[in-house]
Amino acid sequence: MKKYNALFYFLIISAFVFIAHLQSVEKAVICVPIADLIGQSLHSLHALRDTYNSYNLYQQLPVCGEKNAHISCPRLHQLIYNDVVEIIKREHDEVCIQIPNLYYLTASDKPQTTYWTHRDNIRSFDDLTSYAINIDHIPQPINFTQPATLLPNNHTVTLTQPHYDAATKQTFSIGTRFIKASLSNRHIKNKISVYAIDYKKNKECIIFIPHTKCINSALLTTPEQQIAQFVSLLKLWAHQENGCIPYVWGGTSFTSTMNTPFQEKTHNTNNSSWYEFDNDVTIPKNGFDCSGVIARAAQICGMPYFFKNTTTISKMLTELQTDDCLQNGDIILIKGHVMVVSNVAQNKLIEARSYAHGYGKLHEIKLHKVFDEMYDYQELCNAFFNKKTLKRKDVNGKIRDTFKDWKILTIRSIYQKY
Repeated sequence: MKKYNALFYFLIISAFVFIAHLQSVEKAVICVPIADLIGQSLHSLHALRDTYNSYNLYQQLPVCGEKNAHISCPRLHQLIYNDVVEIIKREHDEVCIQIPNLYYLTASDKPQTTYWTHRDNIRSFDDLTSYAINIDHIPQPINFTQPATLLPNNHTVTLTQPHYDAATKQTFSIGTRFIKASLSNRHIKNKISVYAIDYKKNKECIIFIPHTKCINSALLTTPEQQIAQFVSLLKLWAHQENGCIPYVWGGTSFTSTMNTPFQEKTHNTNNSSWYEFDNDVTIPKNGFDCSGVIARAAQICGMPYFFKNTTTISKMLTELQTDDCLQNGDIILIKGHVMVVSNVAQNKLIEARSYAHGYGKLHEIKLHKVFDEMYDYQELCNAFFNKKTLKRKDVNGKIRDTFKDWKILTIRSIYQKY
């Protein structure tokens, strides 16, 4: 009897500890259009003095690093306006945060979700409520531990194209989510009214977004519909009328295009180098890396896709089998890089390709221009099943990499995981 009493009291105490933990979690929201996230604080990375403000270092992060990239460009991820996070700790002018919508796996297979960012990129919920701002008008975060947070609803609006708002004087990235201010929206034709927070004035406001810049996720109720929309979004982003969406290391955003040449810069003091576009004054840098663009498009379409990097993608998706048919949306994975099959019939793929091979952008490209002697997807599938080596070419057709261990992964397999 005493044994069961002890167990009972242990469970009661554990419950109180758990509840206390939940109550102690400090939530915050991203208050800027794009927030750069890094793996460790810049104070520790650069051994800064306690009194040193790291703000300028965050502002100087380039699109992508090359030599000693962890120094020249330590960005690992990006969050966007209205993303909700949990604050783990504060140090100097930086904060360590935990994000809910994506994770990456290490050798321990424990999901990793923590990053650092500058304190100016977030506002705590406590701070918002002190200004009488209704936090219920901030969308509930997508959470990989609660896949139901991706279910379509009629209350949330998600951008599929960048949107400049004259009232707040901000350009919001694709993927930004808002709560509708009115379900009818009859007073302004072809526009949706949504809640936004003007952080300069510490005041909630209502802004208007054209229907054409939003997605109606409530209509995407089946995997087939979601995957089709996923591929369509990638095609839309890959074919910009004015320039291209730049490759950004750790990037998951899109607010503007680039149409100028890029070049590699060097820093002699720490033997590092990075890439930059001519006359590029955008801060922070907007754009995608190879895994970031897939995650952003998939979640916009309501797909249960929560994978931050190529290692996690490789572990969580299922390989194409000999009796499977390759489909649009399936993923080609080589070491450190992923591509999306965009058109099986026309042998095209979409990728965010880095600068070293002469691209530095998101684009749709013919299969044979990426891989040597691979003219159609039937050849690629045969090579995969027969474990043949892939040879990757650069923009000039020169073979730059060879891959013995590579995969074709089925995008539909994510629906078997969740």
